[in-house]
Order: sequence, then structure tokens, then C-alpha cells
Amino acid sequence: MVLRYAHPTQAHQAKAMEQLEQFNAAQQIAAFEKYRPAMTH
Repeated sequence: MVLRYAHPTQAHQAKAMEQLEQFNAAQQIAAFEKYRPAMTH
């Protein structure tokens, strides 16, 4: 069985970019929370 490369559809590309942006945002938040001093009120 031979699989050929198929270009992703616009909808698939948009969904992949959204997931990547969410992942990157989560990583930035986690890094910020890890390295910032605890804030007290």
C-alpha cells in the first residue's frame, strides 16, 4: 500500500495552528509561574 502526501486543508491547518498557539501559551504560563516569585496581597 502506497500512501501519498496530501496537502492539509485550510480547516486542518487552522485547527493545527490553534492547537499550537494554545500549547505555546500554556508553556509560557507554566514557565512564568515556575520562575516568578510568589506574589502576596
